[in-house]
Amino acid sequence: MTGNAAEAGTPLTDYLATLADPAQLAAFRADPAGHTAQAGLSEELAALVLAGHSGALRVRAVKELEQAGLAPVVSDKFGPGGGQDPQVNYTASTYNTNYSTTNITINTSVLTTTNTTTDVTTTTDTTTTTSDTTTTTSSDGTDWGEILVEAIDRVIEYFEQLEYETAGELVVVGSGIRAITDLTLGAEAQIRAAEKVFYCVADPVTERRVHLLNPSAESLYGLYGNDTERIDTYRAMVETILAPVRAGRRVCAVYYGHPGVFAWPTHEAVRIARREGHRAEMHAAVSADAVLFADLGIDPSRPGCHSLEATDLLIRHRVPDTASHVLLWQVECVGDSGFNFAGYRRHNFEILIEELTRHYPPDHPVYIYEAAQLPQSKPHIARSTLATITKDDLSGISTLYLPPARTAPVDRAMCEQLGLGHG
Repeated sequence: MTGNAAEAGTPLTDYLATLADPAQLAAFRADPAGHTAQAGLSEELAALVLAGHSGALRVRAVKELEQAGLAPVVSDKFGPGGGQDPQVNYTASTYNTNYSTTNITINTSVLTTTNTTTDVTTTTDTTTTTSDTTTTTSSDGTDWGEILVEAIDRVIEYFEQLEYETAGELVVVGSGIRAITDLTLGAEAQIRAAEKVFYCVADPVTERRVHLLNPSAESLYGLYGNDTERIDTYRAMVETILAPVRAGRRVCAVYYGHPGVFAWPTHEAVRIARREGHRAEMHAAVSADAVLFADLGIDPSRPGCHSLEATDLLIRHRVPDTASHVLLWQVECVGDSGFNFAGYRRHNFEILIEELTRHYPPDHPVYIYEAAQLPQSKPHIARSTLATITKDDLSGISTLYLPPARTAPVDRAMCEQLGLGHG
């Protein structure tokens, strides 16, 4: 694999990357046809850029990378919308700490995961549980709070270390949401410095950039498979990332958005690497909710924000805070633990909407939001209502935003106690 743009033969991908430069983007917006012509794009590619269809651009750019030998061949499995973006979290919301010497079982209505060892190997058992098993419990009575306290205590111990027992290190970084623009200087430095780079990003422009920064870059996207449970793909990702770390090499893993938000494999890889005595760290990046706040012009602190994963909302009977901003994530794949390159079936979306109407009136507005991924693109924001929205309105990157349905009352007595007067 080569990192040279001319040798790679990726003219569309490279052109889209130039639009991350504000001056180039301004010139494109002022004269799109003239800018594409000056860049030397073929008539076919220029027409594709000028049409502005992000799905078509993505498919063509992905094919460029495939033909250049820079990415696994997956475009032949894409659906008409441009393929499924990688999803890196597990919708059953399981949490396996891999820290405890006791057997921890996380029960949901979808999956039971049991950590049965304290070494590298994790043995899991999958069982179907009854629909009323909606609280997180464990075989020894441990709950989510206790699990997380134990996990964070281990994090504190890790950062108090001055030396690390084992050669090999892991740094996990995020590529952000908008291609190139959100990739920080620090993340680029980590990619350059690594002896081996793995990535799972959502757009070919970022993918191309990662290869230019480090020719050792290898995509993890090929580990996905149609009708393969995502948790199996995620375990394969973890083992793939850790193999060169265990061999004593410096590894960088690059994930879409913030690498720790809706991302089980990254957290798991860091947890295991630390437990095995390696230096392992995760660096923050621009997340999808951060972009949503900017695009929609809302402040999560006013009047508060409640962020919910769609499947978890249903199986745990979460009650949305209707006096706050409410964000619903992964609505297209609600209740679907599999993966398909052509997109999810969306067969449970009506169940989600039915549940939401228990808390909101049918005419309550709901916004379908999709962040812009390419430098020249705009976000997609469409208004609907709970009564009119359908599964066909969604894409693989849709997030639902529900504005507040009521105003939370002010406790006047507490205001007095805090010295806030009568305001």
